[in-house]
Amino acid sequence: MKTLQKDAAIALQFGLTGHSDDKRTKQVVHLTNTAWQTEIATSVGKAWKSSAKVADSVTFDGHKYQKKQVISDLSQRYVKTLQRDRNYKITKIRYDRYHNAKVQYQVTPIDLPAGQKKVQRYVEKQLQKKSSEASKLSAEQLRLVEYAMIAENWQSVLKDDMPTSATRNMTITMLYTHENFKPIYQVSKQTLNNILNSGLSE
Repeated sequence: MKTLQKDAAIALQFGLTGHSDDKRTKQVVHLTNTAWQTEIATSVGKAWKSSAKVADSVTFDGHKYQKKQVISDLSQRYVKTLQRDRNYKITKIRYDRYHNAKVQYQVTPIDLPAGQKKVQRYVEKQLQKKSSEASKLSAEQLRLVEYAMIAENWQSVLKDDMPTSATRNMTITMLYTHENFKPIYQVSKQTLNNILNSGLSE
């Protein structure tokens, strides 16, 4: 039971925040902090690219912005945001006949869309101050400038006050195995994705 409690806590912390300092992490999740954070950042980057057309580059207010760098900066802002603002606890554990476990937990999701809107409102006000220069840009170029300014102002606007949404009750499956006769509970990649999604508002 102690092993499962510890391994479940590792899986939840790693899945929700993309980070764990526990030396057993790689045994439980089969990933390093760097690999998981890269996967999250890549997924976020794809979402930004597919949401609307964005110019490849633009010069605005004395700054030159490149799409690749701007999307990367936005993705890193999201990953850093995931690494904090987490409130979760294990509430119940049940075993099956094969020693696998169902772990129930409560989590308070962070509301990334609400946080993003807060930053966007700030950026829109800043752009209004430079409306004559902004009006010369195409829609795709303006979107790249907005994305760049969202990345630049993310931390200063949100600080550590990320909006949250209603607490959820969730369940994950942890698979029993052993190494040198010592029990280990592991989670699949799909379970890790489910943990990550449980900590984000829809």
